[in-house]
This record gives sequence, C-alpha cells and structure tokens, in this order.
Amino acid sequence: MALLVVLLAAGCGGRQAPAPVIFKTPGTGPVAPPAAVVAPVRLTVKRGDTVYAISRRYRVSVRGVIDANRLRPPYKLLVGQVLVLPRERLHEVRRGDTLYGISRRYRVDMSVLARANGLSEPYRLSVGQRLRVPVVAAAPSAAVKTVARAKPAARVGAAPQRRSRPAAAPAPIPRQPIPRQPIPRPPPRSKGSFLWPVQGKLVSGFGPKDDGLHNDGINIAAPRGAAVRAAEDGVVAYAGNELRGYGNLLLVRHAGDWTTAYAHNQRLLVRRGDAVRRGQVIARVGSSGNVATPQTHFELRRGARAVDPVKSLASN
Repeated sequence: MALLVVLLAAGCGGRQAPAPVIFKTPGTGPVAPPAAVVAPVRLTVKRGDTVYAISRRYRVSVRGVIDANRLRPPYKLLVGQVLVLPRERLHEVRRGDTLYGISRRYRVDMSVLARANGLSEPYRLSVGQRLRVPVVAAAPSAAVKTVARAKPAARVGAAPQRRSRPAAAPAPIPRQPIPRQPIPRPPPRSKGSFLWPVQGKLVSGFGPKDDGLHNDGINIAAPRGAAVRAAEDGVVAYAGNELRGYGNLLLVRHAGDWTTAYAHNQRLLVRRGDAVRRGQVIARVGSSGNVATPQTHFELRRGARAVDPVKSLASN
C-alpha cells in the first residue's frame, strides 16, 4: 500500500493557504500539467443504458460516472436523462514513467487508470504513449431531465386556496475565504533516529510488491485502540480523513525537512498546528480507510522522497 501524502503547506504567511504539495513517487519525474484536457461530454440515456454499460462504452470508471452525476443507489437511469461523462486529461508517457507513478501524480486510482486505457498486467508503457486520465467533473445544474408531473385535479366544492405572497429572500452574504493560519516551525529534533510509532508486528515492508504496487512506508499490525506515538518532536501539518483509502490520517513535520505519516487510525488525538513531543500519544490504532484489520501505515519522508522507515527507526 502506498500513500499519496498531501501536505497542507502553511509554513509561510499569507491570507490564503498555499496549494497542497503532492509528494511524487521517486522515478516518475516532476509533477507537470496535463498535455491536453478533453472537454466534458454529455450524453442522453437511451433504452437499455446502465451506468456500467456507459462506463464500458466510453472507457471511463463506473465511480466516475456516479460521482460526476451525483447518482444514488440503486443507480437507475431514465430514458432521456442527460449525463455528463467525467472529464479526462491526457498524459504523454515519458522515460521512467510507470502506471503507478502516473496514478499517484494525478491522484487517480491505478485500477481506474488501467481500465480507462484498456491496460492489463504487467502494465507496460512506451515512451510517447498517450494515456487518458479520468477527472471527476461537477454535475451540471440541469443534468437530469424529468417528466413534469400532472397537477392533481381540484376537489369539487373545495374552497379555493389562498396563495400567500412569498417572503422576500434575504440578501446573500458574500462568502469570504477563511484564512488558514500557518503552522509553527518544527522544533529541533531530539535524537538522530526516529521512534517506532506502534508496538506490533510488521506486516508489510517498504518497497515494490508482487501486485505491481509500491509501499512508500511500512504497515504495523497492533490491537485496536493501541497507542500511536509521535516518532519525533514536530508539528502536526494535517489531521483529517479527506484522503480516500487512508482513513484518519496524521502528518507531522519535523526539523530538517522530515515528515512522518500515520494512517488508518481509529481516533486522532491532536489537531493541525499542535506541537508534539517524541513518544507522545497522538492517535489510536484502528482500521479506517481501506484495511480490514487494525494497523498503522507509517511513512517517513525527507522532502518529497519516501525513505525506508526501518533504516531510520531506533532499535528499541
């Protein structure tokens, strides 16, 4: 399992938070804007159409169609309904690119990227090949055509209903961006090595896996509710669960351009901007995100580069 670490960068001043910094996978090259953007495509549902059939026909993900049109279970479509297909970006493969690295760069599931381009294992790419990268598009305001319902007939002898004049709508309150306060600078490190965040069994190590994925950290199995401790003195840069697949996630910045990540927590005990000390309990082990058993996914990064945590963790 690999974690696309998103740092809500706030080390510098300003009224608005800087754009998120996305760590790239080593060897994939710098993050670059897509070569081209394909405009959203709208289509009218015909008899026999299903979400799955449309996704196969246009080589987009089922989830992309659902999200782009804000569909709800059981995802039934109506003849005449207008759907918007997910927008797609085009990426031209460069030397050193891998399907995993491209998926991390654009924040798209690798399986979705593979299906969108008709790729199968071992996902071999060639320089110059153009890949379609799905992007969820917002649903149009009038994306669904509905048949007007007939007004019920008035009852014979019923007294005419008096229509009340609608109250004047209040003047809209202009939305102002809420400034995100910058986090404090991390304190100096207390020791040369990092502390093991959880006491438990190492169930997945750092590096490439048999399924073609790459683990940018390690996974440690531990009892549910066990203590998750800060690996070193630092400042919490992120505390939340917006990153799909990793559940309750903490990112802690440390001096020397180091960052540690703690995923799949049951509970977070600190907030963004909090100063933490080495060994402080900052979360509780859980199975949030895409794991079935209690564990902690732990990453250690120097700048944007993921390093094997085991080589930098204290021996005791």
